[in-house]
Amino acid sequence: MKPLHNEWIEFAKRDYYTLKKLDGDEYLTNIVLFHSQQCIEKLFKGIMEASGADVPRIHNTKKLYELIADVIDQPMDVDDLLYIDSVYIESRYPASFGLLPGGQPTLKESQKAIEIVKKILSLLDLDFESRGGSDENIDIKNRRFSSRKSDVVFGTTQRCCHDRAIEK
Repeated sequence: MKPLHNEWIEFAKRDYYTLKKLDGDEYLTNIVLFHSQQCIEKLFKGIMEASGADVPRIHNTKKLYELIADVIDQPMDVDDLLYIDSVYIESRYPASFGLLPGGQPTLKESQKAIEIVKKILSLLDLDFESRGGSDENIDIKNRRFSSRKSDVVFGTTQRCCHDRAIEK
């Protein structure tokens, strides 16, 4: 069985492969946005796991980045993460809920999300272009990540799934 951090990275890679397959399809731009966010979220959680930190049950990529910023060499563009976080919820629900005031996301918006994912992968020196399988070992521990325990302390309650409280 793979170490848990490799499982996170494998799932991030599958999200990346999905968004690449759907790139350019105007009908599925919201799905591309969703998988872009999921790829980054799972990637960051894999890094947290590899560094020995507890992985919180949150979806916010900016907050996750803040928890791993001390274990990676390259700073991320926070504006990119804010964009990814802003389209995450919007990509999951229909406009009738008022979350997509502009309607279906455009190809330009979905391609921007893909470029953000590619930029993050490049900064982390990770290659997701080849389609991996369960037999492939993605070892991120020997990349730029520290193996020390994070100093991050989580409270007794974490937020998950759109501000529902989750007890530890």
